[in-house]
Amino acid sequence: MDRERPKFANDLGADLFISIHGNTYEDPGVSGTETYYYHENSLSLADIMQRHLVQASGFRDRGVKHEDCFVLKETDMPAALIEMGYVTNPQEEKAMLTEDVQSRSCFYSGGHKGVPKFKLREDNDPCIKKSF
Repeated sequence: MDRERPKFANDLGADLFISIHGNTYEDPGVSGTETYYYHENSLSLADIMQRHLVQASGFRDRGVKHEDCFVLKETDMPAALIEMGYVTNPQEEKAMLTEDVQSRSCFYSGGHKGVPKFKLREDNDPCIKKSF
């Protein structure tokens, strides 16, 4: 089932692939938002998404990281995997379940800020590869 996600996006000819998750760790004190990418043409998407999600959530900025993950590696379009926060951290889990954090995160990363900013940058920057 999991391997079908990148194939589904590729078959659709999607412009972007964004996978959103809640992270876990054995220490409930660990917190923050982090965003992963694999291909170089996805780095600017990951940077933009990370910046806007940290602003929206108020969570600690754990940064943007390169990761060899199949959902990032097997997509034909820019792709980012977002770990919004830690569900094993009681404060972050509670915040992530609120409509306020969900709607602000969607607004800042999706339709109104992050994705349009990436698309504008992609359309005007000859250094961003359109495909690979």
